[in-house]
Amino acid sequence: MEAKKYQILVKKKTNKLVTKWIMPIFFIGTFIALIKLVFGTNFLPDISFCASYPNIFCKLPIIRLPLGMLSLKFAVFILLWASIVLPAYFIFDRLGFKESNREYKETKADKIKWNRYGIYAAIIFLPLYVLFLIFFAD
Repeated sequence: MEAKKYQILVKKKTNKLVTKWIMPIFFIGTFIALIKLVFGTNFLPDISFCASYPNIFCKLPIIRLPLGMLSLKFAVFILLWASIVLPAYFIFDRLGFKESNREYKETKADKIKWNRYGIYAAIIFLPLYVLFLIFFAD
């Protein structure tokens, strides 16, 4: 009886260890390694909208980011990261490492509270974003 309680306690601790530390470190680590691999090396050609057809839109800071997402390197990066992270996530999930089995039912008061917090965040960060675009964007 005592051994079974110990096994359940150890399983909960290892479950928290894997879901809170190992999985995020693995996912973020592969993200950073693939950024270095794809964007830091020259084995992929730089085929993008701005490199192929330089125009005025590539000089605008707000439009440059979405146009940069049309590059071959960005597409390869996303495909490689998804092909590594998604199977790893499903393997961890299949092995039983889940965040929680408890379902949370959101109440009407919770929805109102989170909507209010979203409005507060928009009020705070929108002027900061505009100031960043004015002073720091190229």
